[in-house]
Amino acid sequence: MISLGLIKWMERELEKKKLNNVHNQLSQLTIIIPSFFRQEYLIRQVVLWAFTDATIIIADGTSEPLSSRLIKIISNIPNISYKHLTDTYASRIRRSSNYISTPYAMCLADDDICLKVGLCRAIDKLNQDHEILACMGQTIGFDYDAKIMRGSYMPYGDSLRSYQVKLQNPEDRIRYAMDGYRGATPYAVYRTNEFKNIWQGIQTSSCLEATEYEHAVATYTLGNLATIEDIYWLRSYECEPWYESAIEGGTRAITFNLWWKEEEFKDERTSFVKRLTEKLNTNSNLSSKSAKKMIDEAIGYILRGKHIGLMNQTASLVLITRILNTIKLFPIIDNGVQKLRSTTLGITIRRYTRKIIRGRELKIVESNMTDKSESIELELKNKLILIDAFHAAQRF
Repeated sequence: MISLGLIKWMERELEKKKLNNVHNQLSQLTIIIPSFFRQEYLIRQVVLWAFTDATIIIADGTSEPLSSRLIKIISNIPNISYKHLTDTYASRIRRSSNYISTPYAMCLADDDICLKVGLCRAIDKLNQDHEILACMGQTIGFDYDAKIMRGSYMPYGDSLRSYQVKLQNPEDRIRYAMDGYRGATPYAVYRTNEFKNIWQGIQTSSCLEATEYEHAVATYTLGNLATIEDIYWLRSYECEPWYESAIEGGTRAITFNLWWKEEEFKDERTSFVKRLTEKLNTNSNLSSKSAKKMIDEAIGYILRGKHIGLMNQTASLVLITRILNTIKLFPIIDNGVQKLRSTTLGITIRRYTRKIIRGRELKIVESNMTDKSESIELELKNKLILIDAFHAAQRF
């Protein structure tokens, strides 16, 4: 239930905003925001993106749509469209992609935030480097502490520093990317044709982790990816992920390793391998047999834990990862842990654990740039003010 205080906050914030062309590269970008039972965070996204040059498509999979009052407000914002699509995660993105008319497109989680300055620099990179189909920025995390009523930033990881996958052959790109996998593809900015190609081929799976890997392999089948050194993705710790949902189409409670070995998912696995094999066969010089062998190799990297990830490998994170990997060797214990994750106790343990491993709070020091509109530091400060105001509004 969205509080009246949050709606009034939204209306006040929208009254302050006006159409501006400070970040005119954003006119080249469409952002699809798939959402599921986090409608209050859609309010924040509307406030963040209203009257900017970016085109925003909200794909809300919540069982009930936003109220008629909110839908009317959004309908008066020229760059934002709201679509109530009660189907699966992959299907919502696939259907929303049909409305893209800009040269670039990307996805954004409903609770995460993107920096406009960073996105503009990613678009600049794509405009300059025609050998890449996608570009990803750097990331930091953020959270809100309800006890002290204040948001803060924290390190998230630097594994994407100077990272790129730029190789001539699709099989070389897949091998390089999956043997030390980093989640560079889910929230990268894409050339629209490739964005549509990738998502039109992805089908719903019971394992959301498999959807991410399919997206990554499909990306590297089609082309190269680069990164910029600027931050553009703010990864939220405010919400717990949805672990159990047939409506969402997949669950995080089913890990890729579990999905791969359980008999009930056999048909999904067969389809998964077939889709990726056909895509690789179509977009390379490989025969069907060689393409299948390459996809099997990529899956082997995943199953063997060849996953660098995005988070920094602190001593506490390494220890926890080793414990979890050991637990996976014992299916009965592993199943119990997966069931615990979605309980109140499991959520409490996870939040406490994340605080241990994520490191110190980051302090934002504003640069000496003359043009403050191009300052990522200033934008970070303003985003933190908005995060605090958003949570304050939810209390009323």
